[in-house]
Amino acid sequence: MTYLANVTTCWSKFSNILDTNFTYTTVPISSPIDIEDAVNDLTAKIIAAHQAASKPLPTNNKTYLPPSVRVLITNRNNARKLWQIYRDPHSKNVYNHHQNLLKR
Repeated sequence: MTYLANVTTCWSKFSNILDTNFTYTTVPISSPIDIEDAVNDLTAKIIAAHQAASKPLPTNNKTYLPPSVRVLITNRNNARKLWQIYRDPHSKNVYNHHQNLLKR
């Protein structure tokens, strides 16, 4: 049994699923094993309804970078692109300069 914590649940859909798909019947309980079976069955029905009425939350994997660092990365990438196109010493020096600025 897996538990999903990062989900959003439509509780009205959850309630409708429980009302329509599952019948609640009283089972004669005569032993502790019958109690365990009834509890496990009810738990399984509730978990199945929750999983059917839930969807995962979108993950936001973007790491926050300050604007100054983003500008340095953009400048470095542009300098690298120019160096890869022209392959001249000046472009390589500019690229290395921006790379060193970013490392600091």
